[in-house]
Amino acid sequence: VHCLHVWMLSPELTAGSVHMHAEDPSSTLPLATAVFEDFGVDHSTVQVERPGTACITRQCSNAEDGVKCHS
Repeated sequence: VHCLHVWMLSPELTAGSVHMHAEDPSSTLPLATAVFEDFGVDHSTVQVERPGTACITRQCSNAEDGVKCHS
């Protein structure tokens, strides 16, 4: 995981997003979604890429020691 955010949208509603690398994205996606559900996050967005894949979102950039998340 290199970029994780959780927001409280209202006292009853939370949202979360995560950007991560995994060897098997297709099996990791449901596991990551389940973690959000286990912690009571109502709405989640999960982006899984294979290691070594370039980060293409505007919030991330490639750095010497890996992909960094920018706030």
